[in-house]
Amino acid sequence: MFGTVIFLLESVVFSLIGLQLPTLIRGLSRSAESWLPPAALIAVTLIAIRVVWVFPLSALRSWRGGRRPSWQVAAVVSWAGTRGVVPLAAALSIPLTTDTGAALPHREPVVVLATAVIVISLVVQGFTLPPRVQLTGVAVPASAAQREYTLARLRTAQAALARLQELEDVEAAPRVVLERLRVVLRDRVERAEPTIAACAATWSPSRRPSCGGCTRPARSARPPSATSSGCWTWRTPP
Repeated sequence: MFGTVIFLLESVVFSLIGLQLPTLIRGLSRSAESWLPPAALIAVTLIAIRVVWVFPLSALRSWRGGRRPSWQVAAVVSWAGTRGVVPLAAALSIPLTTDTGAALPHREPVVVLATAVIVISLVVQGFTLPPRVQLTGVAVPASAAQREYTLARLRTAQAALARLQELEDVEAAPRVVLERLRVVLRDRVERAEPTIAACAATWSPSRRPSCGGCTRPARSARPPSATSSGCWTWRTPP
């Protein structure tokens, strides 16, 4: 519901600027100075400011967490700061007139520049963001995301089965209900187990595993267990 309300409000803001923009641009075209160079300069300045504070902040967080700083993530995050409806709404909120009733000076350039910066941000950064993500290697293949989703469902089902056993021990729920839930959860586990098998089969010591972080399976009869990062590892028996 909130998503629909936000979408409607954003549509209203862009509709208002769409109605005002042609008149504002025609008014500015009569002046001797062009509004395009200032708009480009403001857009470049905003991008540069975001790069300046994102890279040091990303490095600081990595060092505090004991991890190696990653310039790839910082490069993507710094370029993903596209502008949207918030600066446009702020520009439209500027009053039309002063307290004396006269037209507020320089309101038209502010609205036009804000709109131009948003358009430049959406077009330039928006269309160049996917190639940048691919170039930095941050992108995750759809198959890897699907495997992570399946492994998460498997982990949830295993935890639910353990909880059902606890409820059955204390007789906290009818046995018929517990058995029905147990059948559904076991079916989910059986459907997810082939993903784990494929994860182990695709492991290669000479390259990064294609299954999104699985380690080499040890010779053990124990089933795999999920780590805190969502990957599955095989533990050797004590």
